[in-house]
Amino acid sequence: MVWRVRGFRWLAVAVGLALPAGCDSSPSTGDSEAAESTETGEDGSTGGGATTSAGTATTPTPTTTGSASATTTPTDSDPSDPSTDPTTDPTTDPTGTDPTGTEGGSESGPGPSDGWIEIGYGLDEFFAFDEELPLTLGPQGFMMFSLPLRGSGFPIPPDPFDFDHPDIPVLSVWTDIEGIPSKHPSGHFAAYLDYPVPFSLSDEEGVDYEFVSVWLVIPETYTPAELAGREAIVHAELATSDGQTLVDDHTLTVLDATVDKGG
Repeated sequence: MVWRVRGFRWLAVAVGLALPAGCDSSPSTGDSEAAESTETGEDGSTGGGATTSAGTATTPTPTTTGSASATTTPTDSDPSDPSTDPTTDPTTDPTGTDPTGTEGGSESGPGPSDGWIEIGYGLDEFFAFDEELPLTLGPQGFMMFSLPLRGSGFPIPPDPFDFDHPDIPVLSVWTDIEGIPSKHPSGHFAAYLDYPVPFSLSDEEGVDYEFVSVWLVIPETYTPAELAGREAIVHAELATSDGQTLVDDHTLTVLDATVDKGG
């Protein structure tokens, strides 16, 4: 019995000496961390989006599936960074509208349909039409229609008499008289076309600008008696630098006011 026990103890010692140190079945702490750092998912990308080994962050490799590709965003990026959020880009509006508010229109100055004009009668002041178109005598004795103008809501030059300025308004005025043939090249009885208007500022409430008068001179071949009592159409049209075309039309009856020069 003694020999058998001693022989077993010698066999255990011999086996222990034959085993190498690396065959220990219990992994060390360092080997466990290395194994975790190399573990990957089935698609080849890291399970957490980024791997760590000994506390150092690494950037993942983009994965490709078929013809589509996707890039994994590093976990150390800052989601509050405006460069990573397209909704914070001031040049991008998710609603599809212009964020500046200037689309379809101008940033300053009156817009379309903001302006108006009114044509009237009078030699040195404005009178609104009241069914009649006075035929008067001008300062030099010519028979004419004297038609002052006023309006608002359009640009004019800083110097109203700067006729080369791009903001100078351009006026066309014409009149037709029933039963009277036209002798003017425009085809109207009398006309003043494409006239740059030197408006002045108005003192009247609600009126921005005024112009003293447009004179439509009547040919000397006509007398006041031939024209008085006939129906007349007066048309005024102003083209402004902001793209507006302002129109004022009146259907009136010619009145002989040649005796009263104040018309």
